[in-house]
Amino acid sequence: MSKRRAWIKRKRKSVKLDVRKTARMWAINIFAVVVVAALLVAAVGAF
Repeated sequence: MSKRRAWIKRKRKSVKLDVRKTARMWAINIFAVVVVAALLVAAVGAF
């Protein structure tokens, strides 16, 4: 029983790490989209 509890705890910890990883990925993706949009706006404004 205690082994199972430890496994659940470990699994929860890994899920937390995954959430952090995906959050960072989302932040990078959103940042990239914002940068691309800004470049497009700058390019359109230059013309």
